[in-house]
Amino acid sequence: MAADAVAATTVQILPNDTWARINWRQANQEVERLQRRIFRASQQEQWQKVRSLQKLLLRSRSNLILSVRQVTQVAKGKKTPGVDGRVALDGASRMALVRELQQTPMTRPVPVRRVYIPKANGKQRPLGIPTIADRTRQHVVKTALEPAWEPHFEANSYGFRPGRSAHDAIVVLWHRLNKRARGKWVVPGHANVYAGGRMKGQRWRPMRVATGGQMKVPALV
Repeated sequence: MAADAVAATTVQILPNDTWARINWRQANQEVERLQRRIFRASQQEQWQKVRSLQKLLLRSRSNLILSVRQVTQVAKGKKTPGVDGRVALDGASRMALVRELQQTPMTRPVPVRRVYIPKANGKQRPLGIPTIADRTRQHVVKTALEPAWEPHFEANSYGFRPGRSAHDAIVVLWHRLNKRARGKWVVPGHANVYAGGRMKGQRWRPMRVATGGQMKVPALV
């Protein structure tokens, strides 16, 4: 019965299928349908149902092929390999990756490839690049986790959420700071910088927003 339920929620991929023949609309509809069910179950705090639906989505072939497409065809880093030097830039290699991940259980991830990105201040920022197989698995898991957490996030949270961006946060701030009300404060900061100990023993001194919407940068004391 469980096998039938999985088959009913997945796009069948046969060995002789080609990348161009995949029904992307059907795959999207099936993944979105499961995500909506997870979202509603999470809203109602039906946690056992959430887990069961997440397991279906983790095993879904539709989720897998959409994740492969996101990693190897849509993402900006599609041409960037991991430590194995592997990329998948054509349909045949993408289908090979799908079949490989279908037959290979999720195991420990391969170490990331370390590269350094130059920063504006002359320093370098370390960046870890996983293999395309690990990136695909990450996206599969993300697709199953996201709808369960979304109902419980704060309404004013904008980082790394579907359908939201920094531009949405800017719009909200603009409207709030331009209202005729008291108590407008802006406290910029960076959690990583603070947690790194470079500001140990210091605290932020917030500055009130000046009239006309102009802001002053707060000082450290």
